[in-house]
Order: sequence, then C-alpha cells, then structure tokens
Amino acid sequence: MWYVPSPVLVDEYSGLRFHMVRWAEWTALAFIMTFLTCNLNATSGSEQGKVNFVYPTLLALSTLCGMLFPLCHDATSWWIVMTFAWLSFNAIYVLVYRRRKTYAFHQKTIENTTNSSPHEANIDLSRSAYNLALACASTWTMLSVVFTFMCFTNKVAPPESWLNHPANPVIFTATFEVASKVIYLGCVFDTYDKVFDEKAIALRRLEEMRNFMCAVWTSSSDAIVYVLDGNDHISARISPAFLRLIGVASGRACSLLRRGDVSLIIDISPSKGIFHVFAMDLTKEVTREDVTNALNAKKLVFEQKEDLTIDEANIVGVAELILHETKVPGRTMKVFHKIENDLKVSIPCEATVADLEGNSRVVVLRDISDRLQRFEAEKLLIEEVTSRKKDTEANNFTRHEVKNGILASIGILDHIRELMPQVTVPKGASEPFVEGSSQKDQVTDALTELDSTLRDILDTIHDEAMAKEIIYGEYAPRKDVLRVRDVLDSIRQCGASKRFPLHIKPHFPRVYLDRQLLRYIYRNALSNACRYGQHGGTVESFVHYDQGTRIFTLKVTNLPGEGHEELLELDDDQVRSIFEPGVRLAQNHHPSAKNAQAINKESSGNGAWIMQKCAECLGGSCSMQFDENGATFTFVCTIDAEERPSPTSKTTFCLPAGTWGIFIDDSGIQRKLMDRFLAQAGIEQSRRVILGANADEVYCFVDTVIKLVSENPNDKFLLIADENLDIEFDGQRNATVSGSLCVEQIIGKLDEKSEKRLLALIRSANDSLSDLNLYRNRSHGVLMKEPFKKGDVLGIIKPFWYNRFSEEETTDTAESAIYEGSDEFQLHGPSEEDLRESLRVIRALLSVENNEKLRRRWHPLRDRLHALKGDLMSMMAKDKLADVMKHIDKFLACSVFPESFLIDWEAVEQIVEYALAESP
Repeated sequence: MWYVPSPVLVDEYSGLRFHMVRWAEWTALAFIMTFLTCNLNATSGSEQGKVNFVYPTLLALSTLCGMLFPLCHDATSWWIVMTFAWLSFNAIYVLVYRRRKTYAFHQKTIENTTNSSPHEANIDLSRSAYNLALACASTWTMLSVVFTFMCFTNKVAPPESWLNHPANPVIFTATFEVASKVIYLGCVFDTYDKVFDEKAIALRRLEEMRNFMCAVWTSSSDAIVYVLDGNDHISARISPAFLRLIGVASGRACSLLRRGDVSLIIDISPSKGIFHVFAMDLTKEVTREDVTNALNAKKLVFEQKEDLTIDEANIVGVAELILHETKVPGRTMKVFHKIENDLKVSIPCEATVADLEGNSRVVVLRDISDRLQRFEAEKLLIEEVTSRKKDTEANNFTRHEVKNGILASIGILDHIRELMPQVTVPKGASEPFVEGSSQKDQVTDALTELDSTLRDILDTIHDEAMAKEIIYGEYAPRKDVLRVRDVLDSIRQCGASKRFPLHIKPHFPRVYLDRQLLRYIYRNALSNACRYGQHGGTVESFVHYDQGTRIFTLKVTNLPGEGHEELLELDDDQVRSIFEPGVRLAQNHHPSAKNAQAINKESSGNGAWIMQKCAECLGGSCSMQFDENGATFTFVCTIDAEERPSPTSKTTFCLPAGTWGIFIDDSGIQRKLMDRFLAQAGIEQSRRVILGANADEVYCFVDTVIKLVSENPNDKFLLIADENLDIEFDGQRNATVSGSLCVEQIIGKLDEKSEKRLLALIRSANDSLSDLNLYRNRSHGVLMKEPFKKGDVLGIIKPFWYNRFSEEETTDTAESAIYEGSDEFQLHGPSEEDLRESLRVIRALLSVENNEKLRRRWHPLRDRLHALKGDLMSMMAKDKLADVMKHIDKFLACSVFPESFLIDWEAVEQIVEYALAESP
C-alpha cells in the first residue's frame, strides 16, 4: 500500500474511506486467528478429533462486512450490514465464555487430585486456550469499536474537525494492527512455552518421575541405598525404610538421629576409617534445619565396637556393608538388630547390588526373617511328614506280618476242621466211645472259638490301620456296593445278638458305602450306647434310607442308666464335646457312677473323635442325644443306592424273541462267563456275539456292532462292554481301549431309529462313583462285576430293559422257564481250573532269578492282576475277598514293581486258594 496504489472506496452513508486490500487481509486474518484459537486443544481431551469451523466463519463474515459498507447506497442497507456484522462478531464472546468454563473446570479438578504431570499439562493447555481466546476477542473488539466510533463521528462532527481527517482510518487501523500483533504474539509465545516446548515437557516428566521416586523412596518396605563412589570418598543415601527396619518408627526418639521417618546421609572416608552420618528429608526442599544437621553430622569410627547403642551399631553395620560388600553386583547377607519387648532381636537381611552409570550403584536391603521362618516351618513339616511316613511303613510291615500270620493260622484251622470228620467211630462200637465223641465236640468248639478270635484280631488290625490314616487325613473311602444288614450283623454276632436287635426293612436297598468306615462307626456307636446307657440293657439299632433325598440314617439307642440325671443336665456344647479327642463324659461329668472306673480303663477317649472323623470322610456327621427315653447315637450321611431293584422270584419277564446279545472283554474267563450269562438270559446261540479275543476284534468293535444293527432292522440288541480292553502283542500290553468310549461312538454313529433298538451297558470292576457316573453318561447303564446267582440274570437285566424300552415292547411269558432250568451250572462262572490257570500264569511271570527282571515284567504282571480282579469279582462275593481286592488295588496303583510284592502275593494266593477250596 506504500509503494503500489490500492483501491479505496468512500462510504456514501458515513463518508469514511475504505482501503479494500486491508479489509481483505483482515478477513483472512480474522478466520486464521479464530481458527487457531478454537482448535488449540482439538488433538487432546474430550474434544479430540473435532475441528471447529463455526467461530472462525462467523468472525470472518463479520470482518467481511467492512468491505460491504462502501457498496451500500442507502441507510437501510448500511444498517442491515452493520447489525449483521455485530451479531456475527458476538460469537467471539461465546468462545471466550466456553474457554473460561473449561479452564475453571480443570482448576477445580487439579485441586481435588494429586499434583501430576498429566493434570498440569491439561491445565496449561486450557489456560493457554483461554488466554488466546481472550487476546483474540480483545484485539478484534478494538477494531470493531474504533471502526464504529469513526463511522458516527465522521457523520456528526463538523467537516473542519480533526475527527473528519482523511488519514484517520489509516492511523487508527495501523495502531490496531500493531496492538493486536503485540498482544496476540505474546499469548502465542506463552502458549508455546507452556504447552509445546520440549524442554517444558521434559521438565514436567522429570518432575513426575521425581514424585514417583519420592513415593517409592518413602513408602517402600525394602531399604534402598544409593551409593556414589568418588576418589577416596563414598557418599550414600539410605531410604527411611532402613530406620523402620531396625525398629526406629516415626515419632519415637532415636539415640542417634532423634527421628525415625527421614533418610540417612552417610559420607565415608575409606582412607581414614571414619564416616559422618546425618538425617535429612530428601523428598522436600532443603531447610535451615537440614543445613544445621549436615554441619553437626555425627562422626563414627569403623573400628569402634564398644559404647555403641543398638541404633549406632546398625549404622556402623550398614556403613561397613557399603564400604566392603557393594563393589561387585550380586547378593550378600547382613544381620542387624533391634529391641523388641526389651529383648535384642536379630534381623537377617539380603543385600542386592546393582550397578548404574558411572561410579554409582543401588543396594536394596530386604528383611528375610519371614522367608527364613517359612523355610524352618517347611523343614519341620517335611521332617514330620518323613517321620510319619517311616512310621507308617514300619506299621504297615508289622501289620502285614501279623495279618499273614493270622491268615496262616486260619488256614491251619480250616485244614484241621477238614481232618476232623476222618476221626470216625469204628463199626460196632457204641458206649465205649462216648467220651471220645464228647472230646471231639469240645475240640470243634475250641477251634470255632479260635477261628472267631483270629478273625476279630484281623478286623482290629484293619480298623487300627484305617484309624491312623483317617487321623492324618490320608484315607480315601472305598464306596463298595454292600448290604447294610450283612455288615451290621457281623458286629452284632460278636456279642449277644438278642441284646442288640436290628430294625431294618426286609428289602433294604444295597448302598454305596465304605465297609470299614461303617463297621467302625457302628461298633463305636454300640460301645457308646452301652457306656452312657443302662448297664446290660437292650441296645436297639434303626437303619433308614430315603430314596428321594438319598439320606442314610443309623440310630443306636439304649435305655437310661445310672447317672443319667447328670447327663440330662449337660448343655449342647458339653454333649458335643464327646466327639473331641480325649473326652469321656462319664469321667468328666459323673465320675461317681459305678462303671466310671471301668470306662477309664477301657477307653482312651478317642473312639468318638475317630468315629466323627470317619463320618466326615463319608461326608456325614455324628451326634449324641440324652433325653428321658435314654441315650441315642445318630449317624447321618448322603449316599447313593444301587440303581437296580432287588430281583423278585415272581417275575415272568423274558427278552423278546430275536434279541441279539453282544459282549466284548479281553479276558477269556470273562468271555466264557458272559456267554453263559447271555444264554441264561434266553438269547439263542446263533444270536450271541462274543468279542475281544484279539486286537482285530477290539479295534473293529464299533464297526461290527453298527453293521449288525444295520443288517437286522427289526431286532433289538443287548450290548455289554468291558471298560478296560487291553490289547496284547507277544504277551505284553500294547494299548488299552475304553469300552465306554466305544459305546459312546456307537450310539453317536447310529441313526435315531436304530439307536432306539439298542441297550448298551458298561461292565467294570471299578466302583468309583465318579467313574460310574461317567460310564452312565456314555451308555445306558452300568453292570457291576459280581457273582451271579441262579435265576437272577433276567432280574438283573429287567430294570435296564424297562428303563430303555416301554413295557409294551417287552414279552412277559413263562417261556423263560425253558432257559432258567436248562443250564443250572453255568451261573457259577468259569471252572476253578480257569482261575487256577490265571494264577499259574502269574506265577510263571514271577519265576525269575533276580528282582531286575521282575521290574521289567511289572507291566504285564499288572495287566494280569487287573484281569484277575475282574474274574474274582465276577465269580465270588466281595466280602469273601475284601483283603484280596485291597492288595490288588494297591498293586495296580504302583507304576513300578513294589518291593513287598512277593510277600503280599503269597497272602493273596493263600486267600484265593482257600476261597476256591471252600466253594461247593
């Protein structure tokens, strides 16, 4: 405009001169300045990603009106442009208001939170945005006010007045431009310094890091030592955690430092053997008190060991640690001391050294007292467990030897009993031999009593072993399918059974319970009922099982006895104390009773406690109650009953004509037994398919069944599969196939119509409840391995058949009688010779020169033992072979050859041979 002429228009209404180039410049400048002011924080905070064009556009339109005034030819158009210009210009004040509101919000936020770098950055940004908006509004307000003032003064002032001078617009606008640039540029520089300057950002981050490190320095539970190694001078700063470590807490006087919540500064002179120590709070600004402390630093000598307090000795110890043991990175140990309850306590610490840049390093002191205490506790626990394990092994060996001796004695008694009938009366002899006959009867009675005594001792050994395992929490309950009456009757017959009547339903279901635990609970229940009831009175037992809730209840009652009034006065807590170790109510609460002395001799007070532990093993509980009717002991637990009902002799159920029977097992004895089982069930020979003799039959089992079902679309199929199908090559097990998984695959591959014609059962010697539930999920039911009685086969199949097929599809006719009587001998299972053959195979595997070969043969031995277990469970009752099953289960649980196997196997063979000889 100074060198080149520019267009100038005169406003007809106000008479002002308008330099059009300058107004065009101001229009662009107004847009740019307002745009930058509005969008300063467009890349941060809640407004991230939002660019504002409203305010810049309105201010640019307001400035653009300055170019429209010269084009207005009348007053109306001029005032319309003036009004629009001021209305659009007021948007700048709205922007200022919003920036002020945001700034106030950030100020309030930072007051309510801790001082940190992100909050400071936010408030600096909002302050700069507010200042820029204020500067922008003030400069453009100045232009608008000056322009409006000149418009009206030029119109009303006299022509000769200085207010109407032609140069006034240039002078005023130049002044505005200089002022606006000065004000706005100052705000821009201030914004850059506080928000965008890298140095300011770095300082802010350093301040944040300093605050963080101050928090770590003051609050860390481990003592931090920063060491700076100079030329014949070592300086160290120690965090306040060290003072807390040696027992100098905040607010407690320290003999050396007077405070316990500050850092220590140690300056060491290695050549002089001395160091100075003073306290200072490194997290705050240095005060006059800190300077005074530094000038009056305590001087200590390394070699001075006497006349030192505990605190001073600890300071000397840490100085020696810094001087001698922190040169090389690694770990070392140092022991400090503190006074606790007027006793000097050692504090073992672990020092970890790490090098930093230059000649500086960091040492972390950690109190490891808890770690050492845990180590000592674990050491004692391991020693206790090891000692208990050794005691258990010794007890097991002693119990094993005693048990073998008792079993041998029982075998000798049985042999004597077999020889007794051979002592017969000679022909023609009558009266002279009466005395000898009487002696023979006496010998027989003595042998019977001795046999009963030996069996009682054997049961006692089992119970004692079980009690120790229960006390140590090592006993795993075995849920056998048992008849409760048989188990309880064996205990009642030890005394006068008429004195101990048992009330139980005739058709009480067989339940899953641990035989040993039930025996122990019942025997101690009878003992406690006798102890706390009438002496010599009738002790009644009541057994109940609720099929719906699965709750098993055993109650043992006795009439009131002597001292019963004192027992009635006991509260619930005192009665419950009977189940605590070493407690006997007769001794503690009515020692005047006549039988108290006998009780003290006969009982250690732990029977009820162990009985309660037995109940807890079964997931149940025991209780004792005293009322006017006498003493009542109650045992309650939740158990499962056998899913099949007891077979009845009145059934006329038989399988439909044309039913197929399919069975698979890797044991030859089991295949022979189940072939007879299917025959007894009424399945024709041509429709019985017995598989498992070789690997091909096992691997093709699924395809074979599916093919048979598909080829006979009108027939029903009874499928029984053994769970563990072992495949052998050259006498050694190569693989094991799960029968239940095969059945699951068969059910899954058959179409819906074919699957409805199949009843698939799993047969297993494993009576674990979790395994049984798994088998039920994969098949239609579980058929346990146990001896089959004559006439029971159809009764066993009947509940599974009815559950699977509707009763209309089942034939109830007397034709089954043809099969029930046709082959009576077959249900006894395979011959004794088959079982003895299995024993001979195991003996052959054991016939080696040394134990090393036995260890290599352990896997085929385990497979033979597993097959023998299934055969024994199928052919004989479990109660006759309980010890055998326990031994075999122990063998199968070993992954390597057990050292005591040969001794235990002799006992197993002896029991099995005895059972075979005893069977008809």
